[in-house]
Amino acid sequence: MSLVFNFVIIVIVFLIAYWWSNQGFFSGLLHMLAVIIAGAMTFAIWEYLVYDLALGNTGVFDYYLPGLSFVFLFIGLVLIFRVGTDQLIEENLKVHPAVDLIGGFSSGAVAGIIAVGMMLIGSGFIQRPHEFLGYKGFGREKVGNADIGPVGDKMWLPADKLTSTFYEWASITGMRPDIGNTPLRQYNPEMYKQASLLRDTPQGDKGQFYVPPGSVSVSAPMISTIDEDDEGNAQRLVTIPVTFDADARDFGRQLVLSKSQARLIGRASGSKAAPIVYPTYWLQDIGQQAKSGPDLGEDRMYKFDDGSKYVTGVPGREQTKATLVFTVDEDFEPMFIQLKGLRIKLDTSRETEFASIVRNAKADPKGSTEFNEDPGGDISSTVDLGRNIRLLRTISKNKMPGTMLEQDGYLTEGYMNMRKGSKASRISRALQLKGIAQTDGTTIVQIDVSRESPANLFGKVRRMIQAGDRIQLTDMNDNTYAPIGYYLETPTNFEVKLNRRDFLRTLEDLGAQPSSGGGQTMRLIFEVTNGVELDELRVGNVVVGFIEGVAVNSR
Repeated sequence: MSLVFNFVIIVIVFLIAYWWSNQGFFSGLLHMLAVIIAGAMTFAIWEYLVYDLALGNTGVFDYYLPGLSFVFLFIGLVLIFRVGTDQLIEENLKVHPAVDLIGGFSSGAVAGIIAVGMMLIGSGFIQRPHEFLGYKGFGREKVGNADIGPVGDKMWLPADKLTSTFYEWASITGMRPDIGNTPLRQYNPEMYKQASLLRDTPQGDKGQFYVPPGSVSVSAPMISTIDEDDEGNAQRLVTIPVTFDADARDFGRQLVLSKSQARLIGRASGSKAAPIVYPTYWLQDIGQQAKSGPDLGEDRMYKFDDGSKYVTGVPGREQTKATLVFTVDEDFEPMFIQLKGLRIKLDTSRETEFASIVRNAKADPKGSTEFNEDPGGDISSTVDLGRNIRLLRTISKNKMPGTMLEQDGYLTEGYMNMRKGSKASRISRALQLKGIAQTDGTTIVQIDVSRESPANLFGKVRRMIQAGDRIQLTDMNDNTYAPIGYYLETPTNFEVKLNRRDFLRTLEDLGAQPSSGGGQTMRLIFEVTNGVELDELRVGNVVVGFIEGVAVNSR
């Protein structure tokens, strides 16, 4: 689908350029200037119009207000300037036909790229799924350390990037604002990335991309220096306590904040671009309770190191308090923090010992409760043979969604995510699900790849592999098997995905991963030929672990 998206972008720009090549160079030039000025005024007015005046006051329309106001403001200004120039300059300027053709086409192409770029940026600030026609733009990488960058297919003609970059350059040169001295390049840079990153939420569209003004408050930033990296080099951290009020909750339910929805903007000198950093860690009292007794009421420290990590609101609490930690360069001076697009000016920072900030935290910056030893060890204990899954017996066929298929009580193909059922004894045997269907001559092999498992795929393994590396289970005869699916069990839900035709070959194909908070079990499902002995599990060139003494026989 991304092919269609890219094709549409190029065709629209070409048609605009072609139209103005027929209108002549002078008309095309006037239109280009009108588009450039309209774009500049849109960037200048939009943030004030949305975040200072309107957002939070229009009810359900708030989900569409930022993007639609950006688009319609631009279109309205273009129409005003076009009508104005047509009224002021009624006659066309006669030039050589070749100049008319080439100049008109060039002017039209520039106007077309800016117009399309403005539409793309504006549409990114509308509540909608992260992916559109196969294109995502920017987000957190699915492997590695969840770094912010391009995800999925790239745009052949990056009109949004070209447009944003042009206006950032203009904001510190010929179009630098005299009033307020707040150039786009230093006060709201890389808006083309923001248009994608704010929608990088759970499952692509389950989180809200904005918070209304007044719903978030921040304290003065604290700056610390620690020996944090693997080589003992000094790292500079900026720590910012943040409080989210009830109005900041996603769709009025629970706050969810991803790494890509928070960014710290540093002070820039002269005409330099403002430095931008995204959070590395966060501290939060998550309200966990002991088996008996009151709320523990103590912060825990977490790392934004994969796509499953979010700052979330604690159920029952009116406010959500968290402390965001950013890793910055030595000369970084914090100026603004942006949370879901809302820009908040920061007070003067102060030097603070990081140890005093995390004194009550239950993990240091490098700490983790997951299995995080070097891969390649014995993972035999994580392997189970057989197609039956006991938990499925608590789910009735009558409640199974239409997106999952079954035969004789065994799941064959599809996807489902359901709440756990009650006791199996309450469901008649004829309606009980039993497990995963297996082809004659094969056996279902289940491997626990949860974070606490020796076969953990989401710790060191994920940081060692490359995007697109394939997951493979091998036997002693060097035959390889790709996962046909997985099941993920959480304290409340049970998720199953099966794709026997295309397999789930990579971590990206899985589309899900167990959280690092514990209490979640994920098993990869393989269909292996009978009569072989398993050898190892690998992802790309990384051996996750070896398997000893596990022979596959029909069962």
